[in-house]
Amino acid sequence: MTPVVLLFAVSLLQSCETQGASSGSSVFVQTGNDLLLYVRKHVALDEESDFRWRFNGSTNIVKVDAEKKTTIYKSYKSREILVQNYTLCLKNVQKADSGRYTAVVSGNKERAVTEYEVTVLDPVSPVNLTVDSVSSSSDCNLTVTCRTLDSHISSTFTCDAKTCSQEGGERSDSSINVYQKQDVIICNHSNQVSFKQDELEIKDHCEQHPVPNQAILIGTASGSAVLVVVLVSIGSFLICRYYIKKSNGNTIYEVPQEVTPAQTPHEDPADKYSGSSPTSTYCLLEFPTGQVKPTRDTSQPETVYAQVNRAAKTNARSPQTKTQVPQNTHS
Repeated sequence: MTPVVLLFAVSLLQSCETQGASSGSSVFVQTGNDLLLYVRKHVALDEESDFRWRFNGSTNIVKVDAEKKTTIYKSYKSREILVQNYTLCLKNVQKADSGRYTAVVSGNKERAVTEYEVTVLDPVSPVNLTVDSVSSSSDCNLTVTCRTLDSHISSTFTCDAKTCSQEGGERSDSSINVYQKQDVIICNHSNQVSFKQDELEIKDHCEQHPVPNQAILIGTASGSAVLVVVLVSIGSFLICRYYIKKSNGNTIYEVPQEVTPAQTPHEDPADKYSGSSPTSTYCLLEFPTGQVKPTRDTSQPETVYAQVNRAAKTNARSPQTKTQVPQNTHS
């Protein structure tokens, strides 16, 4: 039977650990949950001393003697209580359990070992977030009210594009807070043991003006700068090309030469003054030597004819000379 009771005690103690608290602190616990209070200091008992948990300084809850025997007092007989290693676990706490809990060692002289201030709270009620008004400005300011469903608590907030500030409301052991998270307004109703939320989207009530992203602004500026450079380069190229083309159209490649009457239209004027004339003709006349036989009519003079033809020009413009050997004709 003893092992079964021990196992039950261990499991019961573990179920209380979630509500445990350190010594000398305030403890908040939700109504209906378990309260677990530790003793952090070393406790040594003898035959004349015992250990006790007390409520509000006068009501004894449980006693442990030197032999580890546990006694639950009459006022807590109906409560589910567990003590192990002087740690108190009080199950299913109610608001009436709020108060001061003290661990004491009684003997020749009583001394306090540990003390807690415990507050038992109900969970908060759900909330409702409503929009009271919307500003007509481009900033889209909203006036919202967050209230509990039982209307015991309500608060009014004004929200701009970034934050919400409270204008009025009621305070209690719970708090209502309204804040923004991206494009959502959130109403949070909470106390030390629980919380409830309601939210609404800003875009459902006014048109949001998007906030420019810094990376987008930098990218746009860089792209614009590159585009300007490209346009300036193309413009400079076209202007230079225009002036070059205009300059080439006014260039004089050859000064026209005057054609003399003795010069054919296809004759190169430079050939007239070149050192090597392609049309030079030479004729050598020689008189006969020796004795000339008399003819029948010696009264006629000797006549010598020479016909000279001008040679046609070649591609190489080399001089050509046509010479006809003179013949002696005796008449």
